[in-house]
Amino acid sequence: MEPQIIDYYNELPHGLHVIDKMNQELEDLQKKYEKLEKAFNELKDLQNLNIRIQFPSIEDRNKKHKQMMDKIKETCNSFIDECPNDLLYDYGFNCISRPLQGGVQVHGTYSDIIGCIENELKRISNNDKWSSLCSDKVVSELSFFRGREMPHWNKLYNELTKDEIKDILFNHIEDRIYDLVYTNYYTDEDDY
Repeated sequence: MEPQIIDYYNELPHGLHVIDKMNQELEDLQKKYEKLEKAFNELKDLQNLNIRIQFPSIEDRNKKHKQMMDKIKETCNSFIDECPNDLLYDYGFNCISRPLQGGVQVHGTYSDIIGCIENELKRISNNDKWSSLCSDKVVSELSFFRGREMPHWNKLYNELTKDEIKDILFNHIEDRIYDLVYTNYYTDEDDY
């Protein structure tokens, strides 16, 4: 007897539970769709917010930017200092995310970096929703440093000092903030 399509869904050929397996597959697909739809809506919301960040002068902008980045660097450094080595080894920077997005709790500090970025962006924009969306976007890009899943991770991780890991983390966040915030929302220097 040749296999039939229905056998794919059944543990026993022509047995029961076909509908249950199909419903489970549908449920899994619906969860994936909802996750993608949420991410799409967040990006759309971020683009639809008509935010322009303006400062009275370039000096004022540079001063506030330096203060913002100093605070973020301080938070990144304390996060790496407090983060257990095995957690950083296992998950890399993937352990830095909101709990609902799959973040791993590190003694309550998993959101310190996100919260700091969010607060600093709130200071310059006075917009809670925008700063929250931007901070999530900045941190979501940290997944490149993903721990044991990366090829050659043992060699890479064992060669890096804590200070080098701090530099990698902060430099990436600083670059993402520049790419996301400065290029899209700051007023051009010619406007001063």
